[in-house]
Amino acid sequence: MLLHLLAFAFLGLPFVSQRQIAAASPLNPVEKSTTSSSEFSAPLSIEGLSKRAVPSTDEIVAMIDKNDKVGLKPSVFWTAFYDYPGPKAYFTVRNWGIEKFGQRCNFYLYTDLLSSKNYESMKSRPQTEQEEYLQIRHLSKAYARRSKGTVYVLIPDGREPDKSSVWQVREAPVLTRRPDAIDEIIRVSYPSGKEDSIWKKGDKALYDPVPPGKV
Repeated sequence: MLLHLLAFAFLGLPFVSQRQIAAASPLNPVEKSTTSSSEFSAPLSIEGLSKRAVPSTDEIVAMIDKNDKVGLKPSVFWTAFYDYPGPKAYFTVRNWGIEKFGQRCNFYLYTDLLSSKNYESMKSRPQTEQEEYLQIRHLSKAYARRSKGTVYVLIPDGREPDKSSVWQVREAPVLTRRPDAIDEIIRVSYPSGKEDSIWKKGDKALYDPVPPGKV
């Protein structure tokens, strides 16, 4: 995960691990998903967080609110990119977004949530792979809790989300239970580009939410 960190930092690109991106995030399968660094560098410390290794979803949401990074632009998620190793899934989705919306600054990915300083502090906390995956789940859920307006989810042609994917377990259930903030969710088949509305404000929520007591 740390192999090309300095190069990514120098280029101003988000650093995403193979384990994280290949897994899910805003979009891959199983709940072993993606973490990343922000493409922004607003000064904001992680001070005040609990000392446990993995910040809770509420703590990450508080950092997002303070950093004011997720707002009125479309949010893009992805899932079921099983054949896209390493950071390939992230960059595939990012490039689709640039083509769709014109510029990178015109849409959000989960990497846009936190300042670089906060992300570096979060990244240094997990001591085990299990803690790292837990942090990804918290980050993904926080992204869903703060997205607004129209949401896009990219899914490869001929694929369906895994039932245990971060998208189906943590993101879609949260997004579709926020009718005050989310207007529509559009599924984009990749690379064909076919778009289908899978949820609109007023529709029944998708999937079952994570049970109380679960993260």
